[in-house]
Amino acid sequence: MYVRPLIVFKTPFYEPRYKQFRNPSELQKFLTVFDFMRPHMCSRLQTGMPEFQLGTKLEFTIDGYFCESDVKWGPRFIVARAVTNNQGRIFADIPTDAPGGDGDSMLVTREYKLVQIHRDMADAVIDIHNMRQLWPVCEESRSEFVKFLTYLNRQKYQIKRR
Repeated sequence: MYVRPLIVFKTPFYEPRYKQFRNPSELQKFLTVFDFMRPHMCSRLQTGMPEFQLGTKLEFTIDGYFCESDVKWGPRFIVARAVTNNQGRIFADIPTDAPGGDGDSMLVTREYKLVQIHRDMADAVIDIHNMRQLWPVCEESRSEFVKFLTYLNRQKYQIKRR
């Protein structure tokens, strides 16, 4: 029996919306170049929060048949470049659609704006360029991203033991 765990990435408003990775280094390389500031085509809907979610799934073969498990979704992240705490309220400096824009172009540009973050919006706010967790503040070894990678490695080890 052949078994391979995969890392799954999804985001609701940006392209690519769904992508799979075979190892954490591929994921980290992809995330550091993923551009949440990229202009997009004009539409009636605003682009939502710059967020993504990670999950795991298994590919395996049983008696020569290829199978895939369902995705087990893990932490949700919001991308920001800074976080401030104002009297217990958390504000993140995140990419948002710029008001107005160029009248000749059909593209909507992006700009950074302070937006209030609620605890139920995401598990963590991270700076995607250096993969550092900005909120909630914790040790680097206890960040949501590191916890997810630890879970993935534990899953690989359990599969190899069987």
